[in-house]
Amino acid sequence: MGLRATVLLSVLGTAAILALLLATHEWGAGQRPDGGTRHPYLLEDTFDRTIYQRRGRWLPAHRLPYVEEDSEYPQLATWMFGLPYLFFESHVPPGRAQTDAEFAAHPDDTARYFDLHQAFMALPFLGLLVVTALLLQELGRSPGWALLLFLPGTAYFSFNRFDAWPAALVALALLLQRRRRPVAAAAVLGLGAMMKWYPLLLLPLFL
Repeated sequence: MGLRATVLLSVLGTAAILALLLATHEWGAGQRPDGGTRHPYLLEDTFDRTIYQRRGRWLPAHRLPYVEEDSEYPQLATWMFGLPYLFFESHVPPGRAQTDAEFAAHPDDTARYFDLHQAFMALPFLGLLVVTALLLQELGRSPGWALLLFLPGTAYFSFNRFDAWPAALVALALLLQRRRRPVAAAAVLGLGAMMKWYPLLLLPLFL
């Protein structure tokens, strides 16, 4: 399969997954005797996204990340977690920390944040698909192999976590290195490390 067809299928596939996730909202299957869902969250995982929502509260609260609002994530990730708050009116109180009771009292904030997070994750997932296809072409292989990223595990974690960002940045750094652009590769690898620490482990390979 050629590059153009691979990119087209990547765009269509990413859009289809995003539409499915936005339409199902924490879909599960089966029912327990007590009325609860027997197999919840078949397409989504809410645990980490709740953490992202909390770590991004520095933006609507007008508080400094790390200093006034805790975060265990690198800089770019922490800043990115605040971005969904730009697109809806949250109940985060400005100027102070939101209590756990206040957080739990507004599930509508969580629903909006989760949808926006998944929409944002479609971008790096598509970027990872395209850059992987370009790398395969660079190595003399069929770009179509990049479509294996649509396998359930990769798609699931790409939309429910934020690991598609560092993965896409590392892949782009590799492509730039292959094309003998070491300064640009170093800059992109640095951005990847500011999303998640592990790209630093690849620095010796680049050197």
